[in-house]
Parts: sequence; C-alpha cells; structure tokens
Amino acid sequence: MKIIQVLNDFFPDTGGVQRVVLELSKALIRRGVEVEILCSTQPPNGEHGVFEDIPVTYTGHVFRVSQALISPKLVRRLWTGKADLVHSHLHPWSADWAALTGKLRKTPVVLTYHSDLVGSGWKRLVTGAYRGSLLRMTLSLADRIVVTTPDRLKVVPALRSFKKKVVSIPLGIDSSRFRPSKNSSGGETIGFLSLLRESHRYKGLEVLLEALQILNKREVPVTLKVGGDGDLLSYYRSLARNLGVDEIVDFVGFLPPLGGEVVDFYNSLDVFVLPSLDLRRENFGLVALEAAACGIPVVTTTGAGVAPLISEGGCGIVVSSGDTIGLADAIQNLLGDTAARIEMGRRGRGLAERLSWDKVAAEYEHLYEEVLSSGGGRPG
Repeated sequence: MKIIQVLNDFFPDTGGVQRVVLELSKALIRRGVEVEILCSTQPPNGEHGVFEDIPVTYTGHVFRVSQALISPKLVRRLWTGKADLVHSHLHPWSADWAALTGKLRKTPVVLTYHSDLVGSGWKRLVTGAYRGSLLRMTLSLADRIVVTTPDRLKVVPALRSFKKKVVSIPLGIDSSRFRPSKNSSGGETIGFLSLLRESHRYKGLEVLLEALQILNKREVPVTLKVGGDGDLLSYYRSLARNLGVDEIVDFVGFLPPLGGEVVDFYNSLDVFVLPSLDLRRENFGLVALEAAACGIPVVTTTGAGVAPLISEGGCGIVVSSGDTIGLADAIQNLLGDTAARIEMGRRGRGLAERLSWDKVAAEYEHLYEEVLSSGGGRPG
C-alpha cells in the first residue's frame, strides 16, 4: 500500500502538524506502508528530498493568502503522483486540491481535520468565505474525515453535515524519546511552550503571565520558563515587565522540536501549563502530552482538545478557559504538593505509553484498508 501525505508546510518549517505527519509517517513505514510526503514548503535543497528516511516532494509556493500556500506545482504533482490513497491534512489549497484530484482520479482521500479555520481582522473574512465554500466541497469529497478528539463534532459546525464519515483517532507520542530524566522536583518552576506568533495567540500566554502576577503578589515562589520564538516575543517581554513579573520569567528561545533540547526543557519543569483559549483552534495540544510523557503534571484549560485526556488520565488539572484566578490556584496547589505532582507524573507517563504512534498508525492503516476495500464512499 502506498500513501501520499499532503500538507502545506513540512520540515525544515516547524509546527505541530509537521511533527504529527512526521511521526505518523515513520510509524506507518515501520508497519510496511509505503509513504511519500507532498508539501508546499520552499525547496531547501531541490524539489525532491528525504527527511528522516521519508521521501518528500517540496513544490514551493507562489504566495500566501491567510493560511493558504498557493502552489500550482503541488496541483500538478497531485495529478501525476501515484498512490493507492491520499491522506491530506487540513490546510486551505493543498487539502482542497487533494480532495478534488482524488475524486477525479478515483483515488480515495482521507482528511485529518486538525483544527478549525478561524482568523482575526481581514483574515476572518477570508476564512469565513472559505468555510462556506471550498471547505464544504473538500469535506464532501473526502472519503473519511479524521478528528483527533471525539468532541470535534460539537465544536466545529462544518463537520456536522458529514458526521457519518467522521472517525476519531487520537494523536500519539514517542514515549521512548519523551521520558522522565530526573527523580525529584524542586516545586518552583512552571513552563509554557509554543510558537510566539500572532497566529498562536490562542495558546494563552497572556493569561498565564497574568496568573503569574497573581502568584507573585501571593508571594508564591515560582519561575516561568517560556520556550519558543516569533514576532510576538518583544510584546510578551514588554507585557511581563508591565505586569511586574519580568524577573521571574525566562524566555529561553526556540527549541528544535526534533532535538534533545525540548525533552530537557520539559524535564526542567515541575508543572507544565497549556492555558489555551479557543477549543476550535486548539484541536489537541500535543505539548501537554509530551510533558506528561516526561512525567510532568499538566495544568490546562477547557480550551484545549487534550483536556479530557488530562482530566480522565489523572495527570493534571483542568480549569475554565480564560480563568486567570483559577489558573493561578491550580498552579499554586500543584507547586505546593510534591506527592500530587509525583502521582500525576506517574499517571501521565502511563497515558503516554498507551498512546504510542505505533498504535495510532495501526488505527490509520485499518482505516486506509477499510476505505480501499469499500472503494471509497461513506461507511455503511
């Protein structure tokens, strides 16, 4: 079986979807599935490359419109590429053409709906027009639509008309890489990790800095380590100064997602915080699962798709999205309770071991086989 995975950006461009596609592809290859990645990233060293033993075609793009990378070469590659099935990851343009060419060429298409498309300012108009037109076409043409948490049908209105072909498959974690490397906690260090960009403002760093101000006024010994870089770094630095917490915030900079630095970052923490604000955009929150795999308890919010896993797994605390005081209380309670942190860390490690990429890949392979055996179309 040969699968083409289609997405907008891939390594060396970094991001959550890129990591998901990489790990899923590696796990599928271990299961004997042939995988090729097709993306609109500008070619780093020529159109055809190999990344961690996976063939990658970099078509480049002419320009960007909001979240869409306009790439005529990607369309041509979709027309000429040979595969048993196309697995597309929801990005405007690439997902739309993957679904359309799959339909015309009678190649089944599986679409993973990672997060809803929500913009601000003029981008809100663009994404709104897209959701009402091309996105509906793409969803109708896809043979199956994969969501990473079961609640997506409640959160994303666009999916409700196609619920008969929606299936839920969670994201995975490499628990052999993300693992604990320390035996005790000091009880003073919390952490946050994200791209510090306008497009990732929904991750809630502003709310976390406000919660840190509350903890500082309560004289709770605490330091916040912020991993990541982007065009909002200077804004967040300024906000920390204005809130009077700049001396207890350490902006550690960009952490290569495939290097050991990110694992070391998690293991340097006592509590990891993911204070997401928008459940439509924070479809999962893989960083929370990575921290849990390292035995670090997690504080997150109802604005993160991963929240039910954290709550039901007993590996952290979930508070209401945007509740600054509730966030501060949860962090303070965990920092002051070493036994609770250790127990939540143990449970988080167990959760990660149950959500291996090999198990996730097995679910996807079963789905591929089901779609191929039925000749596409909706499940019975």
